[in-house]
Amino acid sequence: MTTQLDQGWTWETAGPVSVPRLGAWQRLSERGAALVLAHPEVPEGTFRPNLVVRLGESGGVSLALLATRAVISSLRSLPGAHVVGHEEATLGGHPARRQKITYEEAGQAVCAVRWLCVIGGLSLEITCSFAPEQLLGMEPLLHRMVSLATVEAGPTTPPTTPPAGAPAATGPEPALDRTASEHLGRPLEDLSRIAAVQPFVAGGHLVGDEALGLLMSRAEDRVGAVHPAEEGPLRAELVAAGLLDATGVPTTAGRQLLAPLRERTFSFTVGASRADLATSLTAWVGPAGAFLVSGPAPAGDPATPALGRSRVQAVNAASLPALIVSWLGVGPAWSYTGEHLALTAEAFARRLENGPVTSPPGRDPGLVRMWREPWLAWSLQDAGSEAPASTWLSAGTAGQHLVFVNGTGGVELEPFQSAAVWSVLARHVHDGMVRLGAY
Repeated sequence: MTTQLDQGWTWETAGPVSVPRLGAWQRLSERGAALVLAHPEVPEGTFRPNLVVRLGESGGVSLALLATRAVISSLRSLPGAHVVGHEEATLGGHPARRQKITYEEAGQAVCAVRWLCVIGGLSLEITCSFAPEQLLGMEPLLHRMVSLATVEAGPTTPPTTPPAGAPAATGPEPALDRTASEHLGRPLEDLSRIAAVQPFVAGGHLVGDEALGLLMSRAEDRVGAVHPAEEGPLRAELVAAGLLDATGVPTTAGRQLLAPLRERTFSFTVGASRADLATSLTAWVGPAGAFLVSGPAPAGDPATPALGRSRVQAVNAASLPALIVSWLGVGPAWSYTGEHLALTAEAFARRLENGPVTSPPGRDPGLVRMWREPWLAWSLQDAGSEAPASTWLSAGTAGQHLVFVNGTGGVELEPFQSAAVWSVLARHVHDGMVRLGAY
């Protein structure tokens, strides 16, 4: 795919906005868009990366209200949408919001990164879209294009006028996150309600752990993997689930579920724990997709599946990062990036296990803030490795923190934007597929 930044830029303009276009990229027309730049033609079945500029009348709304409405619109209109990140940014030197959203389009996973800003009477939106398997080339390229974009200030006239009788654009301002606003010194909208409107939606089948062993043996056609005296009840369970027929042969649904295991795979586990839950999700990933075995989702019902049972499902490998993000409940938060936190390993373990039953150690405002939030520790670990590739702490409205042990044995927490979690997971899947030769 075309990703080189030294091919020479051509500037494309729409109203007050100018965006650089690589020589091989094309300018297209799309109804409702002021400007569309698209990657050169791609093979059928491959997502075509693109950048879309939309202009409209702001109607006097604030940036916070414009961005909040964009979140609501995405969750309502995009299939399987999950808002991963919502953060401060700049666009052409103007204050902006940047959102990262995952969704499905015609059965294909898509990641969209959207910038929004208000300039006088104009609202501006730039959305960059790419498939997860295009992450390494397309995300930095599209970010570069937006970072070079220029936006002229001053009176502007949007290209379209709302029809007569259209509802007023203004409305009540979103509530503020007072703690983050006071700490960072500017008004920031409350993001806590987004989690409630994008819960994890579970799929697949619930099976007992022993029946799972029998089911997975069928992927390798291993007859006799389970003792004959035990196989009958286990087979009956899988027959009732529609995964095996009466003779123990996988049904169409069973074959589709087991398809990823019939080819070369790499595997990894996401483990997660909090005061009331210890759970995991293990994925076997290959050219035919990903086979998943998971316990209760941190973002779902902690009692489902019950102890001794697991949820099994197969998904497209490109959809896996978004599914894990949703399973964990990762979503927008105002992260105090650049403000590292430190505490003893004992204090960290005690807080994770018992909750905020004691006061935080010290008066660091970042630690005080996250201490009262719900904690979820989670890690990403490849099969066969002795230690996790990375360990994270998700702390509610305080956001995501990378966890590491310092030279004195203490725990340090490095705040990250929530959007980075999807990129970490997508990169992990991408690298594994490259090792298999599938990408």
